[in-house]
Amino acid sequence: MHGCRMHTIAIVMTACLLMNDVMEILAKWHPNGDFTEEDLWDAIAESEGVDVNEISDQDLTEFI
Repeated sequence: MHGCRMHTIAIVMTACLLMNDVMEILAKWHPNGDFTEEDLWDAIAESEGVDVNEISDQDLTEFI
């Protein structure tokens, strides 16, 4: 049980770090806070160092 809990915590921490990076990118690209879903996918791809076409065909809520 302990190992499973640690794995879950690691996943949550990784997701939080990813979202912090994404939010920083969005703030830089769209300082007024007005961005689209496409902009969000672009920021996620930028933060992960991948081409947006590799990830943007997924459901956004499931991806996050």
